[in-house]
Amino acid sequence: MRLLLAIENAFYGGGERSFAALARGLSARGFEVHVVSSGGNPFSEETAPFAALHGASGPALFDPGYVLRLASVIRGVRPGAVHSQGARMDFYCSLACRLAGVEHISTVAMPVDGFDIGPLRKAAYRFFGGIGEKLTSRFITVSAALRETLAAGHGIEPGLITVIPNCAGSGFFARPARDEALARELGLEGFSVIGASGRLVWQKGFPHLLEAFAGLRRSAGAPAGPLKLLIAGSGEMGDELKKRAAALGISDAVCWAGFREDMPRVLALCDVFALPSLLEGQPIALIEAMAMGLPIAAASLPGTLETAADGAEALLVPPGDAAALGRALGALLEDRALAGRLGAAARRRAENDFTEKIFVEKHAVFYGTD
Repeated sequence: MRLLLAIENAFYGGGERSFAALARGLSARGFEVHVVSSGGNPFSEETAPFAALHGASGPALFDPGYVLRLASVIRGVRPGAVHSQGARMDFYCSLACRLAGVEHISTVAMPVDGFDIGPLRKAAYRFFGGIGEKLTSRFITVSAALRETLAAGHGIEPGLITVIPNCAGSGFFARPARDEALARELGLEGFSVIGASGRLVWQKGFPHLLEAFAGLRRSAGAPAGPLKLLIAGSGEMGDELKKRAAALGISDAVCWAGFREDMPRVLALCDVFALPSLLEGQPIALIEAMAMGLPIAAASLPGTLETAADGAEALLVPPGDAAALGRALGALLEDRALAGRLGAAARRRAENDFTEKIFVEKHAVFYGTD
């Protein structure tokens, strides 16, 4: 089958990592994979070895000409289907596919309702998104909760929606050994480390993690020994978060690692993992930590509850509750038997449900080739 994948790739986030894994896995299964990419970014570099790249800069918020450019690419490729992700790309692909007479498939990892944008822009996204949804043939969501959101909130026929959870890359399952040179580079040598990763945006809830960490350091039952917080990621809230850390008096104990392409090596330095998110479809950062076998304290969002069982595979706390998150992290640092049990169970769950192999196989079945 010839398939064209299209995703907004200005940033190399969870969606881009998933689509890169999909392109790699489908190519290995004999698919002829084509990718729409603006080029010169980690996504295009990751997919170049096993997919034909078609240069097309990412669309603006409203760019009618992009529909024609995209339709021209589709007619040239003549794929069996076009599979897109991201609100703008979904909209433009739905129109371009209609012009080119090709099936359009959309993966929804986060509906527009959760976007951190102003009311007028959100209304525009909803309006144009509604048009695109009517032109889209089939949908994939990363969680059952999102499937219900699309069906109940967007009026999409449930039979058109398939749930395919996210995955972690093979590098996370390989669990690299602790790299002492990297620990020294990041200033983590000799410390117990709480790790977290993700874009530095409001949905990820990092202010609550900073508060949890500060409270943990102040508490009478604070874990013995030196402790640091490692946050890997970049984003618009970076400066604000650093100011918040300073106000909390923890600047010296927070390592801002920035965007990293070697996340398995970074996570191998961590003793526990925190997911303080306020809004997620299904957090890939959580799955990656599970694949590494890390003990996890996470916010109990719908997508999280579907991914890790509370008390069995992670400790889940109410979203935005910094005190509860701090207590959960403290428990994992103090009770190593509990931490070991949860980490091992989380890894087993990831091996059973969230590998790239499973992810690719489910998509192949969805496309109708298996």
